[in-house]
Amino acid sequence: MKNLINELIDTYNNYDEFKRQLENYHRFVNSEDGKFVYDIFQTLKLTLTLELLSARFTKLPATEKDVQQRTIYQIDQILDFLMRPMGVINEKKSRTMTYAPKSMVAATKPTRKGNKNGRN
Repeated sequence: MKNLINELIDTYNNYDEFKRQLENYHRFVNSEDGKFVYDIFQTLKLTLTLELLSARFTKLPATEKDVQQRTIYQIDQILDFLMRPMGVINEKKSRTMTYAPKSMVAATKPTRKGNKNGRN
C-alpha cells in the first residue's frame, strides 16, 4: 500500500494508454460534470480528518491509533490522487528531480587544496 501512488506514477510514465485515460479522467474531474465526484472525494477527506479528531479516536489504545492513522493517511493519499492526478504526478516528478542522492551531491562538492581525499 505504501508505494501504491508511486506504482500509479510509474504506470503513467510507462504506458501510453494508461496515461491517456488518466489525463482524460483529470479533465473530467476538473470539468463542471466532474465537480460532483471531486466534492465527494473532498467530503471523504474531511470525514477522515474529523475521525482523527473525534473523542472515540482519542480514546483508542496507542497501537490501534497508529494502525488507523496509517490507514487514514494512505486513504487520504489515494483520494488526493483521485482528486488531482496530474498535480500529484507533477509534484512527485519535481521532488524526484529536486533531491539528488547524497552520493551525487558529495561527488560534486568543491574540494579545498590539501583535503583528506587528496584532490587539489
